[in-house]
Amino acid sequence: MKFRERITGALEATKKGIFILSTALIVFVAISNSLLWHMEEFWGASKAFFVEKWAYIYYNFGYENFFMMYILGTSVVGSIAYISTNLFFGFIDLNASPQFIKKYKIQDTKNFPVDPVKYKKCLKLSVFNSYVVGFIFLTVSSPIAYWRGLSCSYQLPTFPQVICQLIVYALSVELVFYYMHRLFHHRFLYSRIHKIHHEWTAPISLASVYCHPIEHFFVNLLSTLSGPLILGSYFNNHVGSVWLWVVMALVNSTYTHSGYHLPFVSSNEAHDFHHSRFNQNFGVLGILDRLHGTDNVFVNSIEYKRNIILMGLSSAKEVVPDDKKMKMTN
Repeated sequence: MKFRERITGALEATKKGIFILSTALIVFVAISNSLLWHMEEFWGASKAFFVEKWAYIYYNFGYENFFMMYILGTSVVGSIAYISTNLFFGFIDLNASPQFIKKYKIQDTKNFPVDPVKYKKCLKLSVFNSYVVGFIFLTVSSPIAYWRGLSCSYQLPTFPQVICQLIVYALSVELVFYYMHRLFHHRFLYSRIHKIHHEWTAPISLASVYCHPIEHFFVNLLSTLSGPLILGSYFNNHVGSVWLWVVMALVNSTYTHSGYHLPFVSSNEAHDFHHSRFNQNFGVLGILDRLHGTDNVFVNSIEYKRNIILMGLSSAKEVVPDDKKMKMTN
């Protein structure tokens, strides 16, 4: 009976995965021509800017010094993205200002404002992970990246090449992060390592890298840079693309942990739900959660209904009100 249940579950999971990937492929094919045209127009308009800035960096700092560009360059670019994003959310968290932004807070009864003592503790470990552990990972992985053929040449990749690179990066982070994250939720590793990250049941932006250094190395950093390391030299894989990806990943991770579901940007309801429930939504994109059924509680929750891009200034709670509260009001 157990064997049959496993087979049935595997078939259901496969069906879910095929459905998700097929739907994504159909949508991509349907809009690809129009999307590529608009994006190529944007890329063409901004290409001169990127080429000019890259030329300045290349001749003044790197000049084909791969390890300088990969280790120090990635560290600097990542730092700028991480610090600037956290300055924005840090001001809101510590000052509970502006007041109107509270309506966008997902768990609006917690951390508004954030306890300064807890914030200081979070800041210390986050800085250590960002600069010490991050530098160690880049140093250790640099020979692998060099061996795999990651380029730091003067010639930047074309727009279609960058798109292909980002697709591989995104799929890689989903794959590696999901399984490593689930592994660290095993009771042996959770109690010793991952529990630190879950001290924030209502997360804040700074908590995106507030975790045990071992977890930061093997879960956060390995998953983020697995794509560039796997891709090697294919599609003219370039350190400039890695910088772009690191900025995107850090800003996304910071916002995902911010606790705020803001208008006109992607929803972070899923990961906020993970922090409040612990055993749901382990992935980044949600593909493997759907495949393995580790979002079954989430998809039946009101937070799932709110897991949308807000196209106006109304909050998710206003767009999808709580039925129980509505009944009590009436």
